[in-house]
Amino acid sequence: METFNYVPSIGTLILLGLPLLYVFGIPLLILATFRTEAFPTIEPVSPQEQLPEVVRAQFFKVHESLTAHGFSYEGTFFLPQAVTNVKGLIAIFVNRAECIAAMSGALYANVNGTWNLQEKFTEFSSRFGDDSEINTGNQKTLGAFPIPENYISTLHPKIQDIEALYSAHLAMKRHYGHGRHPVNRLDDQFGGDVAASISSGMTSEFEHAKKCGYLRYHGGDADGFSTAMRESPYRPPTEVSIPLYAPTFVGAYLMTWKQLQPFKALVSWSRYRRDQQLLDDTGFQLPTPSSDLS
Repeated sequence: METFNYVPSIGTLILLGLPLLYVFGIPLLILATFRTEAFPTIEPVSPQEQLPEVVRAQFFKVHESLTAHGFSYEGTFFLPQAVTNVKGLIAIFVNRAECIAAMSGALYANVNGTWNLQEKFTEFSSRFGDDSEINTGNQKTLGAFPIPENYISTLHPKIQDIEALYSAHLAMKRHYGHGRHPVNRLDDQFGGDVAASISSGMTSEFEHAKKCGYLRYHGGDADGFSTAMRESPYRPPTEVSIPLYAPTFVGAYLMTWKQLQPFKALVSWSRYRRDQQLLDDTGFQLPTPSSDLS
């Protein structure tokens, strides 16, 4: 019997190692580098800011549609910049009569000296007195963190028409929010302070991810901050050194794999199928477009 004496070449080892590096190495990079702050500073966009024309056109289109449906414009804000040469903006609207908030986002990047729109989305949210929420959006990118159990959050990237998406949200609100009392969180909890509301919402998402084992505290007064969050989760503590959030070992893999193929395709397919079923259960059907809004 011959002894197995095959020694793979360096090229073969590289070909075998690249997929392993892709699947198992990238999460380790995220584990080592990903850090985000609680209650991040949200900067308003001044009227003098020279935004790319493609971004201005997108927000103008959203503004026209939403204000026609009873929404008031509350301001546009830069999101914390996590990647060099990539900027994120969100415009906030509120329909106070319906207690529905709307957010329109744009992500744009500098490619060879030119700013290009990478992604755009709109989402509607209804908050209720029991701290539950119904959220309906058309993002194409899945979030990295788990959704709270008391949230019904659905993504419908095929519904790019803003009026149709709003109709879908109203159907979700009627069906799944029946009997619950809607609240205007922006005014009731934050006195109209939009930046504070956004910052707090991001921190609430981080806190839930920590609870689910995705994130951990890094530095700062972790015990003091944890206590402050239990006592007043919507405001930053004034006398506590606030820690950063960093991924756990397991969280780094779960967060990263959701964004890597082939896992991304499988997770997206499952999510969109589930979300479409939730919408179908309301009896919603796409309306015939009444205007050229997308």
